[in-house]
Amino acid sequence: MALIHIKQPIILYNYLFVLLILWVSELILSYILYVIQTKLRNILAFDLNFNILEHVKRLPFTFFKDIDSTYLNQRINSDSFTVTSFVLDNILNLIIRILTLLVALYVIFSINVYISIIFLAILPLYTLAYFIFKKPLYKAGYIYKEEQNKFFAKINEQLYNIKLIKVNSWYEVLSKKLKFSFKFLFRAAMNYSKLTFLFSNIDKFIGYLANIILFFYGGSEIINNKLSIGDFIILNSYSTILLGSISYIFNFGKTYQDTLISYNRIKEILDTKIEINGNLKLESISKIEFENISFSYNSDTVIFNNVNYQINKGNIYCIIGDNGAGKSTFINLLLGLIQDYEGSIKYNSYNINELDLYYIREKLFGVTEQEPTLLNDTIINNISYGLNKVNMQNVEDLCKKLDVYKYIINLPNGFNSNIIEKSSNISGGEKQKISQIRSFIKNTDVLIFDEPTSALDNNSIMSFCSLLQEIKSQKIIILVTHNKSLLNIADVVINIK
Repeated sequence: MALIHIKQPIILYNYLFVLLILWVSELILSYILYVIQTKLRNILAFDLNFNILEHVKRLPFTFFKDIDSTYLNQRINSDSFTVTSFVLDNILNLIIRILTLLVALYVIFSINVYISIIFLAILPLYTLAYFIFKKPLYKAGYIYKEEQNKFFAKINEQLYNIKLIKVNSWYEVLSKKLKFSFKFLFRAAMNYSKLTFLFSNIDKFIGYLANIILFFYGGSEIINNKLSIGDFIILNSYSTILLGSISYIFNFGKTYQDTLISYNRIKEILDTKIEINGNLKLESISKIEFENISFSYNSDTVIFNNVNYQINKGNIYCIIGDNGAGKSTFINLLLGLIQDYEGSIKYNSYNINELDLYYIREKLFGVTEQEPTLLNDTIINNISYGLNKVNMQNVEDLCKKLDVYKYIINLPNGFNSNIIEKSSNISGGEKQKISQIRSFIKNTDVLIFDEPTSALDNNSIMSFCSLLQEIKSQKIIILVTHNKSLLNIADVVINIK
């Protein structure tokens, strides 16, 4: 007895120790798998987002004419997450569930053939239910996703234009607009939820039906001494496992439809053809030609009809014309941003369709838009963005010539001062000058300025014109302007009507 009293605690402790080891091992393994899965999900989601975005950035310029950027961003992010989650969270589980189903079915078959036949007979019910709901689920899910993305785009629109809202006190008007947009989202959400509810309850109904048949049949078999209670308990346990696996596979169909929606929306973007970009690189541009150019955004509005023009190095060109006449379109054509035109555009007698326009725009063009965009970064990083290195002395000299140097150095951190979102902490004039310096510092062959003096005072305009005349001999300079004072420094005036 003494030995028993001594050994029993040892056995108990060993048993507890083994349990502890198993528990710790399971915990560590679960943590490792969780970390791996989380890492893979983030990497896959980023890779998919990145590749879609890279494709989107190379889509034709006209693709973005009627599309909301926030909607597109929401769409890409949500669809990428859905697809990656489906791959990581469901595929492995589906394989495990199928194997579990086969094992459970084999055990049931080995105990009672007729009960296994009953379960095989309910599989067509699940299949039929899935095919009935497949298309409605896809359609409702697609509409729901679209309305979600549109609604979030509306919210972002109001946040982005907060100053405009405050200045005009558009609180109530835009609140009504947002509520109106929500009605579409709500309707889509309810329609999708109803279908999802019906789909899930059909799964439960078939499961209940199978259990009722099992209990009635199993009970009669026990009464007739053809089945033992022990066998029935085993059958019931494996039936639960079997029905759980079938239910998972059935609901996997719904998850698959949700993922198919996201996959097709991604595919729709990736199937859109990217813009033409050739292989030939130029190291300089001395001449730009328009030959028989015709272009219209639609059949009703012709912007250019059989236009011929030549632009040469060493000249300043002023492009003038009424609003909507086609000045911006002229620049977009010249840059190769618009490609669905008739005729040909040439740099140095090379058709731009043959040229590597990405390389040429990066190296040979400096463009300042009418509403220039500055990054949420420092002033010096905004000026030197995209350049491998920048000569600080050249930057300071340009800032002095454009009358912005004193403004910058008087800031708390000088050139390292941050420009916040939408450049709201600097004036329109300083914003315009910094954007112009960004173009000048690139030292490119072609400089394009769209309404470059719209936010400048007279002294700043004179400084800007003086700088253009100083550098024009080695460059093509194009000014899109309504400012008649700039016509005084123009070698050629292009009047677009």
